[in-house]
Amino acid sequence: MNVYEITEYPFFITSKEALCDPKCRNDGICVSPNQCNCVGTGYTGALCDELSCDHCLNGASCFGGICSCTEHWTGVNCETRYCDPPCENQGTCIENNRCECPTSFAGTRCEISKL
Repeated sequence: MNVYEITEYPFFITSKEALCDPKCRNDGICVSPNQCNCVGTGYTGALCDELSCDHCLNGASCFGGICSCTEHWTGVNCETRYCDPPCENQGTCIENNRCECPTSFAGTRCEISKL
């Protein structure tokens, strides 16, 4: 149902400013009758009342605004790759659970010293 502000009897529409009923929540902005714009609020949904999951990365699922990371990803937003077992000797975890080793180390987990 479209809702507009009515200020005169017998119900002439004197303003085309949209009203949302119920009102938008969490700083959402009513942009047309019963339609909230939630951009930049951290919320989503018709009333901006559901925590947004836009911040979840790398295929993560989201439950109540909290990211649930897929395999080999960690961090609040699932932004950090990890290997299991972890890389050793300052190796860096790269795609497919592989370690990239510093020049002085080798092995699948950078566990072998070249020195």
